Amino acid sequence: GGDEVERLLNSGHKLGMFVFMLADTAGILHSALGLVRLRDPQKATRVAMRGWWLALVCQLLAGVYQLRALVIREADLCRVRRHLEKDADAMADRECVVEERQVMVKKRAAVRQVIASALDLTIPTAGLGLLGLNEGVVALAGTITSLMGVQEILCAK
Repeated sequence: GGDEVERLLNSGHKLGMFVFMLADTAGILHSALGLVRLRDPQKATRVAMRGWWLALVCQLLAGVYQLRALVIREADLCRVRRHLEKDADAMADRECVVEERQVMVKKRAAVRQVIASALDLTIPTAGLGLLGLNEGVVALAGTITSLMGVQEILCAK
């Protein structure tokens, strides 16, 4: 589902991950296993980082786009609810409350995804030399997103 912007960003994310996996696998087959001989193994690493960077930028933009849509929907529901309260339509008001809760849950998930994407983005950005971050900052960002993933898995029960 989704509109054209969501589809485009989703395709960019998938393309970036494809490039990352392909180049990273080639690098591993060269350096760790010796099964493939690459003329420039560092180039494979740079291509992998660029693919990962593209995937994360698309994921971050998609999250921001989704968050914007949810904020707009939330404001619409708020206006509808105020109107329903004036009309004393209890059934429609309950339906509106249910949808508001659903939007709130989706919004919370979108915020977490935007934060995780932004933190993850520091890794390939620093690796490509686009941002002068020291290794400690990059490691901290990776640790935080790993802990966010663990929390998500543990709370999903």
